[in-house]
Amino acid sequence: MSRRPQYAAGAYVQNTVNVAPLCYISSAYGQALSDETLEDIATVFLGIDAEFAGVLQTVSTGPAGAKNPLDTQDQAMISDVKAQAGDVMNGKHRFHEHYLRQKSLLRIWQRSSHALLEMLDLDQDQSVPYKQTLFYPTDIIIRNIERLATPLNDLLAAAAIRGVLGREDRATIRLRMLLLDEMLDIYHRRVSTARTLKTWYVKKGPLLIKATLTVLEV
Repeated sequence: MSRRPQYAAGAYVQNTVNVAPLCYISSAYGQALSDETLEDIATVFLGIDAEFAGVLQTVSTGPAGAKNPLDTQDQAMISDVKAQAGDVMNGKHRFHEHYLRQKSLLRIWQRSSHALLEMLDLDQDQSVPYKQTLFYPTDIIIRNIERLATPLNDLLAAAAIRGVLGREDRATIRLRMLLLDEMLDIYHRRVSTARTLKTWYVKKGPLLIKATLTVLEV
């Protein structure tokens, strides 16, 4: 089970803000997510969001960044994610009720996962000085993301049984998991290791948690 943030007094109250964000993570921008199972799912995804945002910001200044520079919107999105994630993780605010359906975050997942695989190639290239890659070996970062995602199997199964995931939530989570699945498949093939997180993709398309339970079918 994931560890939900401990919310401060007043964290249930919507704050007044002047600038609309590029994504909705924090309840500072709307109603709060109230279901405990969804909060647990959101906590897992927030950890991965923050990891991917940090990776994308870091690699943009390294050798992979020359081929995939961040534009102004990317930079603003990363700043938004870091600021709102910090508020939620520190207990200042709760999760926004629409956080799990935020498709705008998929761009960070896609760009960061691709950048990590590029950096993996650089890590394995002895001609590239270590200081030009990430602060930590790329495989450690990818394995950490896989570890962060581990609780999702049981959490999504529980949410499906209770029927608390909306259609838009399921659609966006499905896209997140397909991106994660692709990155992990490529990574483990390259380094010849076994996945610790079970694959989410099946031939017919929907993501399955258990043999008879379709969790994210849209």
